[in-house]
Amino acid sequence: MQIFRLSICISFILSLLANTVGQITDCSNIGFEQGNTNGWKLTTGTVRLGVNEVLFQNEVEGTFENGVTLFNNAEGNDPRIYNEPITRVAAGNRYSVRLGNIEHGGRFDRIQTSFIVDLNHTIFLYKFAVILQDFANHSTYQKPGFNIKVLDENGNSVACSEFNVQIKSTGSGTLKGFKTQGDLQYLNWTTGAIDLKSYIGKKISVIVTAHGCTNQRHFGYAYFDAECIKAEIKQLSKCPDIDGNILLKAPDGFGIYSWDNGQTSQITKIKAFANDQNKVKMLPLFSLENTCELSLDHTIKYAKLDTTVNYWICEDDGVFIENERFNTTGNYVRNIRRSDVCDSTVTLNLVVTKKQRIFAAEVLQSAI
Repeated sequence: MQIFRLSICISFILSLLANTVGQITDCSNIGFEQGNTNGWKLTTGTVRLGVNEVLFQNEVEGTFENGVTLFNNAEGNDPRIYNEPITRVAAGNRYSVRLGNIEHGGRFDRIQTSFIVDLNHTIFLYKFAVILQDFANHSTYQKPGFNIKVLDENGNSVACSEFNVQIKSTGSGTLKGFKTQGDLQYLNWTTGAIDLKSYIGKKISVIVTAHGCTNQRHFGYAYFDAECIKAEIKQLSKCPDIDGNILLKAPDGFGIYSWDNGQTSQITKIKAFANDQNKVKMLPLFSLENTCELSLDHTIKYAKLDTTVNYWICEDDGVFIENERFNTTGNYVRNIRRSDVCDSTVTLNLVVTKKQRIFAAEVLQSAI
């Protein structure tokens, strides 16, 4: 009997552990790139008016009506907004989800996930577009809204991560960054980026919620996508070009890039010297807060490269190493040194094939 009770207890504990682990993902499907919502927990419930707040009540796992819908990038634009196109999927991505009821209010829809931050995923980049229906007779906290929360393992908000919009009472104006169309307030695709380098090895939770009004008629919904990327500047070649320049590339997904050399594009060209440090500051596209910029640096390191290339060419062609041309069968070794950054040894194995020549007499003979 005691053994039976022990087995029940162990089974119960294992079940709890399985449910907990099941809500943690490795970022592989954080942007729904598997064509599903695996790794995300979907919940729904009712919204009610509290004292200067919206109350989210009766939350249960699952979806209600069309509360969470997955779209691919072939499914066009949101049908309600005609002032400008709002694509159902963020530009450059394959999938996004729409959350929130598109017909009426009284409910909220939520997606949430957790992941452990690792060295290769230290920027959480998220994109969203929001459409909220206004109604003059409602007070602020009766109206539709949308929010994103990113929390650390202690439940505290991560810096520069929270976005919360709630339509205000009539006469208070349009929400910051939003536009109007009839009784709708909408925000086209907007990007947020969160620096997670100080959270490596720790769990981060993401909670995204869209809701309609606290009564029944007025809807609020949003499109959402995300990805985890590495916080690094990529050096596009180990060796400088013949003029001593190297290209550096900052991460994708940002609207403003400011390099310490004054350049403002995603890719910058620099004169390369070993141990030089280059920096870039970045703001997300349509950034939520201009104070929430990310900063990265990259140090140019000495590189020694040994490269072997094999070529077969015709006798009238040639192969160049730097400015030296080779057009004779043989094996060649050349050393290329670019300032103090790169020492490269190139071994060229070259085979030159003579062209076949047909003389006029041979052509005449073959024609007879």
